[in-house]
Amino acid sequence: MMSPDQVERLVQGVMPDATVSVSDMTGTSDHFSVLVVSESFRGKSLIERHRMMHRIFETYLAGPIHAVKYKTLTPEEAAR
Repeated sequence: MMSPDQVERLVQGVMPDATVSVSDMTGTSDHFSVLVVSESFRGKSLIERHRMMHRIFETYLAGPIHAVKYKTLTPEEAAR
């Protein structure tokens, strides 16, 4: 199991410019909803953004994390 803070640090370790918000969807510390706002997503399609996120989590999805729901935005998209 992982805490939302650990999940946030995991994303920021790969994407230091990101603003990350994590919520535990079930209260069991293994299903997370992750909102990431980053310049890294500029010019990327939704599938490319989600592939970026999946690369961060793929080793954890075989263990302490069962599911992760991503929402990925650029700063401009988040400001709307």
